[in-house]
Amino acid sequence: MNQPYRVRLKTKTKVRLTLILVVFVLMLGFFLFQLLKFDFGLEPDEIRYGKRYLLKPILVQGGASYKAARAQSVGRFKLPSNKVVYATIYAPSHDSFYCVVEVLVNGKVSHYQSIQYERCV
Repeated sequence: MNQPYRVRLKTKTKVRLTLILVVFVLMLGFFLFQLLKFDFGLEPDEIRYGKRYLLKPILVQGGASYKAARAQSVGRFKLPSNKVVYATIYAPSHDSFYCVVEVLVNGKVSHYQSIQYERCV
């Protein structure tokens, strides 16, 4: 029977290949560590509340849905500057008035939402 040809490496070659493999793995690990440590200039957004308004809604659309966990009521409000905005309603009304607040993301108005009446006055 014919035996398959087998390449036999010398011990010196095996040691060299092992050293090359170890150095490669160490360099790859160092590169990945530096990549994870590197700051790409990304900073978390700074979220704050801006002006608070006590407003009566023009219209409140219910968020009833079969996916009740994701459904939110949305109200349409008219600001004192005659600008009409939509706000997500998270808090109940107080004598049919809602406390609507500007949500500022990095200093710019992102959206409007309702908060508790006690935090408005």
